[in-house]
Amino acid sequence: MHICLLPLDILLDIFETIYDPIQRRDSLATIAALARTCKEFKEPALDSLWRDIYSFKPLILCLPEGVRGITPQGQLTLKRPLFSGEWKIFNSYACRIRSLFIYHRPLDEIDGQAMKVLVSAPSPTLLPNLHNLQWWNERDSCLPLLQALLVSTIRTLMLFRSPRAGYPSFAKSALLASLAARCPHIEEFVCPYSRDSNEHSDSVSESVCGWSKLFSIEAGVLSTRALTHLTSLPSLKFLAFMSCGFVNSTQFNSIPTFTSKLIKVSITAPSLPILILRNVYFASCQSLVLCLDDPNSVLSHPLDISDLIVSLSECFSSDLEKLAVEITCLGSLSTGNLADPHSMLNFDAVNPLLSFNCLQTVNLSCFCASAIDDATINMMAQSWPQLQQLYLGSGARWPTPPSLTFTGLVHLIRHCHQLHDIAIPFCASLIDNESEPFSKTIPNVNITHIYVVNCPIDAAIVAAVACQLHTLLPNLTNMRHHFPWDDAHPPQELEHAVEWGRVEEFLGVLVKCTKMKERQVHILQECSSSAIYDPRRDRQDSLATLAALARTCKKFKEPALNILWKDVHGFGPLVLCLPEGVREITEQGQLTLTRPLFSEEWKIFNSYACRIRSLLIDNAMNETVCYWSKLIHLKTGVLNTQALAHLASSPSLKSLDFMSSVYFITCRSIVLSVYDLDSLLSRLLDIPDLFVSFAECFSSTLEQFAVHFPGLGHLSIEKLAGPPFMLSFDAVAPLLSFSCLKKIDLGDFCTSAIDDAMIKTMAQSWPRLKEFSLGCRACWQIPPSLTFTGLVHLIRHCQDLREIAIRFRASVIIRDSEPFSKTIPNVKITDIYVGNPPIDAGIAAAVACQLHTLLPNLTSVDCFPWMVLHLPPDFEDFKVEWERVEEFLGVLVEGAKMRETQGQVLQECSLPD
Repeated sequence: MHICLLPLDILLDIFETIYDPIQRRDSLATIAALARTCKEFKEPALDSLWRDIYSFKPLILCLPEGVRGITPQGQLTLKRPLFSGEWKIFNSYACRIRSLFIYHRPLDEIDGQAMKVLVSAPSPTLLPNLHNLQWWNERDSCLPLLQALLVSTIRTLMLFRSPRAGYPSFAKSALLASLAARCPHIEEFVCPYSRDSNEHSDSVSESVCGWSKLFSIEAGVLSTRALTHLTSLPSLKFLAFMSCGFVNSTQFNSIPTFTSKLIKVSITAPSLPILILRNVYFASCQSLVLCLDDPNSVLSHPLDISDLIVSLSECFSSDLEKLAVEITCLGSLSTGNLADPHSMLNFDAVNPLLSFNCLQTVNLSCFCASAIDDATINMMAQSWPQLQQLYLGSGARWPTPPSLTFTGLVHLIRHCHQLHDIAIPFCASLIDNESEPFSKTIPNVNITHIYVVNCPIDAAIVAAVACQLHTLLPNLTNMRHHFPWDDAHPPQELEHAVEWGRVEEFLGVLVKCTKMKERQVHILQECSSSAIYDPRRDRQDSLATLAALARTCKKFKEPALNILWKDVHGFGPLVLCLPEGVREITEQGQLTLTRPLFSEEWKIFNSYACRIRSLLIDNAMNETVCYWSKLIHLKTGVLNTQALAHLASSPSLKSLDFMSSVYFITCRSIVLSVYDLDSLLSRLLDIPDLFVSFAECFSSTLEQFAVHFPGLGHLSIEKLAGPPFMLSFDAVAPLLSFSCLKKIDLGDFCTSAIDDAMIKTMAQSWPRLKEFSLGCRACWQIPPSLTFTGLVHLIRHCQDLREIAIRFRASVIIRDSEPFSKTIPNVKITDIYVGNPPIDAGIAAAVACQLHTLLPNLTSVDCFPWMVLHLPPDFEDFKVEWERVEEFLGVLVEGAKMRETQGQVLQECSLPD
């Protein structure tokens, strides 16, 4: 074994790293296998394996099979009492346990007989080294087992989690009263059990008074004596308890004062007023949470909000950072129950809190904030400049409309620069952008969503509101306008939700446009800086100098090579050092190896690789491209300005496939692939703007033009029912100036609006066309306007055509009419793609004859090349007819070949001997 694995601490750290609480079973299996590997691993691995357990089942399963068994109910049982040898086996594992978590089900895994045996253990404690015990089982029958687990080593104790599990029993109260004697060193205690029993409260308070090292406590009702004891503990940081009326009997001269700095205080009470707030003072506290957990009491007794907030200001110091008041199940109350004016939050109620200038989180969402106006919110924002989260009146559907307007929201953003979460009802309104406070408010980039529940908005100002919100909150994209706990919405609220949904849509567009502009500015800055200073050229010059020094003399060679190869960008330099017979450049412009490396070639590779101390792979393609001076073909992802500038100066470059936005003085081919189909389906694609941008970015020497939407052919017919991909003549018009085009692929657009006259103009503009794909790569439901005559125009004017994929309406035309009669047949085309074009029943033969006249070698007509599970009935009929057309074409071509052969034979026979 390696010497580093001998120290026990290292092994424990390794096993602790292996343990994964998410995949607990797999990690424990790995640790168990390590325990069986060698003697040095056994003890530390077993300690890690048994450190945390969730039931007594693992301990019982370690006993011999003759001792344990399974009852008919599937529970583990012990057939007889354990003997000394069996207790030794049990204790060898029990002494390793540090944490035990017992919920309801784990104790159901063992029967009563096994539990009696565990309680009767010969040692004083069942788990002698237990540090953390969480016992959530409420049954009194299990209390003897709990008693056997309570040892002096316990630091964290959590008991009887549910505060509504029923009336506390005498046995539980007796056990709770003895906790301090059994576990004197408790640091974290949780027992929020029952508020209705003085006996239980006295028992918990008795134990609390016996602990002097408490760090965190969450309990039920605590007596004045217990609270007074807690005030004397400098170690206490977290305090949570319940308040009841009898605490009010405390005399003024005996008010408990917490002098230590508490991180969080949480007080739960059945109703307001919370009487404990008149009898306790907290000299320093970061966070306060008040919870009213009896909604019925809240409804039956009017809330005195002013009295509550006054008592808060008297009981807590001004360094409070978080304040939250919660009312359980408030969101589920009816509108009628929420109409009580006593639950209204106004300026007089909030005024005592204005002195708390360190507040970072204020949660008063359980109170109606309809009386809070712009002036009040302005004072609140000025008093709480460090505010990060603000929730006012957002916890219920209050019937009273808000007084706060958009101006109040501006005040809040102006004075609270650290805000990142807002939930406050306001009335959406328009304000003058040039007036204060809007004009002098710094935008907040931290906020990405706001809650607008109960916020009225007029449909006529949706766009203006979105613009104002975007000006104040540039990254805002989400308007949360529904209650997450309620599916029922009044009609007026649904109308507001629709309008806020429109605001959200506008915001999404605005944010996306802003990011595009920022990207454009970044590129322009990058271009301007690169024109002044080129760090890559400086680096190349220095590397060339080092290479020259390495060849100067032997003494310079090794140190110069070490510096030369210390920092390498990409693997290109290493590959270029190999012999030319081993490496080459692929058609895609990538370095490749023609065969595996032999030993001598590996020596060359390693002689340089061993010198490398820093390898930069990030943006490696851009860096590697800059080293290639004779590139012919390149296909890659995003290229930066530096790489593009290098490629622009390369005379050998013929083919370039990448993603960017620049101008190309001369280029033969452009292929644009758009992968975000969800975005295209959710909002109309601006095809004319797309093609105009192409016309502006490329010169008229372009020979190939293609736009692809990968995966479009696999979309369902329902998703293709609308016109988001509709291609019109106005959209195609900017491309007509590209007279050198030889290949056009617009197969992913819906070309139902293209008619015969338009296709004629396109064909006359692109006389060199060889491959043409138009609207046939998806199952469009809109019928085409193009007829057979348009296909004739295309064949007549583009005599070099060899591939056609175009969707047209099959029809019968007069052969002697133009343009059919003056069209020279095209013998290059052997198959065409027609997509899903309509064809009437009974004309298959006539259509086949017309096609054969124009395209004598045509034998294949491909349609419906998509994975569509259920085609509409009429599409099925079209498919049958086109199959008949293809069948007729096969016969016609075969017949023509036979006639041609026959003519040749007859000609040979007619020749003289």
